[in-house]
Amino acid sequence: MKLSDLGFWLSELVADFVDVDGRVFIDRNGEGIENLRQKATTYESLKVAQQWLNIVPIDAFLDEVAGKDWEIDDPGVDEILAVYVKAWTYQIQAKFPNAGLTIQVIKDDEDVGVKLIQA
Repeated sequence: MKLSDLGFWLSELVADFVDVDGRVFIDRNGEGIENLRQKATTYESLKVAQQWLNIVPIDAFLDEVAGKDWEIDDPGVDEILAVYVKAWTYQIQAKFPNAGLTIQVIKDDEDVGVKLIQA
């Protein structure tokens, strides 16, 4: 893995969370509020946009770290997902303590990742 790739993956671990018209979004790659607002307009509602734009898959990260031979039931996968949940929880509680945000772990046959959900 190149250092620039590791930097990319770590930036998602300590993602920037921003408020877009009362909904919290992950500002991946420093897009900014206006770009996220513009992306959100392509969905039927801001809530639906939030549901799709706040998914961070880590499958490609796992491929880079462990090669294509990792298994979804490997305890290391759960450990990595737990690190994301812990890091995001601290950040969200500090920035948006009353926003009603939760972090959902996604782990199925097709995807492995985390998703930020707002009530």
